[in-house]
Amino acid sequence: MLVRESIKLDSPIPVFEQIVAQVILRIASGSLEEGALIPSVRELAGLLTVHPNTVARAFQDLERRGVVTARRGRGMEVTADAKALSEEARQEIV
Repeated sequence: MLVRESIKLDSPIPVFEQIVAQVILRIASGSLEEGALIPSVRELAGLLTVHPNTVARAFQDLERRGVVTARRGRGMEVTADAKALSEEARQEIV
């Protein structure tokens, strides 16, 4: 999923925006496919050494965009429409 090196804590870009961008880019590239589970807020926050609220904010943004959806008891899951939505967002990022 996301590796520590992909998030730059000293970047002028907020960490939550970097997380959103990395998830979108990974979906668009095919690294994350429909139905893939994303690590929990706590797990990802620990991996990236950031506050859980930062990860939660990123997940809320991804869910608002329709890229992931919350699955009770399972975590966040990549949606069926995520690939198309992520390809559009990737063009905006680039």
